[in-house]
Amino acid sequence: MWTSKLLVQRTAIAPDGRPIAALSRVIPGDKTRSGQRAGHCNNLSEREKARLAGPVEAMRARVIAAAERDGHGLRTELASLEALREGHSHAR
Repeated sequence: MWTSKLLVQRTAIAPDGRPIAALSRVIPGDKTRSGQRAGHCNNLSEREKARLAGPVEAMRARVIAAAERDGHGLRTELASLEALREGHSHAR
């Protein structure tokens, strides 16, 4: 039995080009495919690989849905960071 899952990597980048670890994370997606065919992926024909991958638009829709589910959390995190920054500037 095999299962493939879609995961979206959110990497926040600072203006200087460095990643911001506190805002970067893996966003779980949905279960995309499963099956019971034995063997290794290397042994599949290009046609079989394309059939298992599914339409590109369907995969794109799953990625967009995962990113949209993350949107509220990201906005909340950004608001928290902004509040911390404002609190820090008022402490001076």
